[in-house]
Amino acid sequence: MRKEEEKQKKEKGMQLGKYMLGRTLGEGNFGKVKLAKNIETGQPFAVKILEKNRIIDLKITDQVFHL
Repeated sequence: MRKEEEKQKKEKGMQLGKYMLGRTLGEGNFGKVKLAKNIETGQPFAVKILEKNRIIDLKITDQVFHL
């Protein structure tokens, strides 16, 4: 049953708080854009995930807004 568990894990994606990250929609120079869904409301949206080390190495930290 281990293979079944792994398959289910891949299908579900990764959960971050009340959000579920899904498939990759695109990739760029600084990271990826993933499909995500609010678990409570079911509303889909896109999330951009940036590669922090790449941004720091290129010294463009002033161009990135973070919360």
